[in-house]
Amino acid sequence: MNKEKFWQLIDDVNSEVGEESQEKIIEATEKKLLDLEWEELGYWFQICAIYREILHRKEIEMACMIINKDHKSYTVGDFIGWIISKGKNVYMDCLNSPDSLVKLNVKEGEARFEEYNLLVYSMFGQKISNMGLDVYSIPKVKTLPQEIKDEIQSEIPPPIYTKKRIMSKDMELVMPELYKKYNESAEENMGLSL
Repeated sequence: MNKEKFWQLIDDVNSEVGEESQEKIIEATEKKLLDLEWEELGYWFQICAIYREILHRKEIEMACMIINKDHKSYTVGDFIGWIISKGKNVYMDCLNSPDSLVKLNVKEGEARFEEYNLLVYSMFGQKISNMGLDVYSIPKVKTLPQEIKDEIQSEIPPPIYTKKRIMSKDMELVMPELYKKYNESAEENMGLSL
């Protein structure tokens, strides 16, 4: 498993079932993950965790605030799951310019995918069961090789928004298209004083 195979699995699912039904995405992803060998599943999980962590940036939180009208930590986490589920092109476009999310056809408040965040954890349980193992005989998951971690980090752009706290006045400046599309008074709706 490497970053290309990680994204290929996601892209294959989206090609097979489309991107509109989260339930179908979960079902198809579960099937593909269960087909992976134990080590590959472990690597997929670790790669996903790295890509999730990379998205913990202020500009991603800001995009979540604009689209979902919420910035609680679990909402941002669900937003990150949603971005990853869309595939590498959306992910990288979002890192380079979160304003690129304006191209996606998502309704206000619906850029969330909680089940995607829980997917890998449930897959480990199912895989253990399918292998006929119990909690005392689970094989160890190998640590993702450093060269794969380095490969992932090598293509990640620096953060766009570097202030420690999100300033509501910056929302329109940083993401003018998203701001315009979802609500020109987003900070008023959420009562932001960040």
